Amino acid sequence: MKRKLLFVTSRDSDFDQDLSYALDLAKMTGRGMAILIVKKRNLTDKFEKMMTAVTFAEAGEHDTASEIMNQRDEKDEVARMLEERCLASGMATAVYSAMRDATVSLKDFLKNDTGVVMVLLSPSVAGNGAISPKELKRLVRMAALPVVTMVKQTQAV
Repeated sequence: MKRKLLFVTSRDSDFDQDLSYALDLAKMTGRGMAILIVKKRNLTDKFEKMMTAVTFAEAGEHDTASEIMNQRDEKDEVARMLEERCLASGMATAVYSAMRDATVSLKDFLKNDTGVVMVLLSPSVAGNGAISPKELKRLVRMAALPVVTMVKQTQAV
């Protein structure tokens, strides 16, 4: 089993710079790479989904309401785009999607995949207060691996 880096990102990330850095790091260290896309589902998203389903149910469209509530995200365009970019750069990469926050998703992923040697958190997951210092400390302790956070530079030096 090839040891690999795990790049944790979200769908609203700037994939140009973040992904190229992760790919370069994986190539320099001679490792493979896996990508975990976490979906930041907040309370507003859940509420909107439920209210949409309720509206259809009240209108007598019970099948549509049920379909909305049972929707699962399949491998979407973002995952396919990431796989294509990685293949174009010469690295075969497995892309995984998660419906939970970064900490829970990472814990579940690491429990099932023991080939990870380093976790790389993109700025969309770790930067600009997206993850609290307390949560980051808990994540580092739980992972028992090196956890690297990427931060975007806000001003030119």
